Amino acid sequence: MLILASTSRYRHALLTRVGIPFTVASSNYDERQHDHLFSGSPTKCAREIAGGKATSVLQGLAPDSEDWVLSADQIVWMQTPSGPVQFHKAGTGPEALRQLMQMRGQTIYSTTGLALLSKREYVDCITTTEELDVRTFSETEARAYVEKYTPIDCAGSFRMEDPGITLFSEIRGDWTGCQGFPLITVTKLLRLVGLLPT
Repeated sequence: MLILASTSRYRHALLTRVGIPFTVASSNYDERQHDHLFSGSPTKCAREIAGGKATSVLQGLAPDSEDWVLSADQIVWMQTPSGPVQFHKAGTGPEALRQLMQMRGQTIYSTTGLALLSKREYVDCITTTEELDVRTFSETEARAYVEKYTPIDCAGSFRMEDPGITLFSEIRGDWTGCQGFPLITVTKLLRLVGLLPT
């Protein structure tokens, strides 16, 4: 059995598209303990957090469990002259607007760490990074988007599932990776352990 170590409705919907049964478990892992890793390497930070989330859920399973635990962690960030800047979930409308205006006209990155492990085996954590070119939109457009769609629960304050996609001029990489769950890489991991046919 596959266990998704996330209660995110977005990841649940994406994994459902793969067509295999799974259950959901909440991880109590404190991802902020790795914030210090971000400035050195967003990739390493995403990988460490994904592994920590999966391990947290795995520890709650029976010793003889044969279940696989799949976890993910997305980091949305932008490179600046003073180093990378991370965009957390905004939490409020004004902060969401501030984030969008900071990203306007820039290239931002969505880095996702994925971990798949069981009591018997740890599949090496994989990371993917998508590049997104942000349009030079007006503050009026950004404010209208935030007010209507309230993307305050998403890193970077945008959703690809709604008109947030119109804020971008180009996306390079796995489109689902921009949603924090790159399905192409997820299915590669699932094939490695026999949960999907090869």
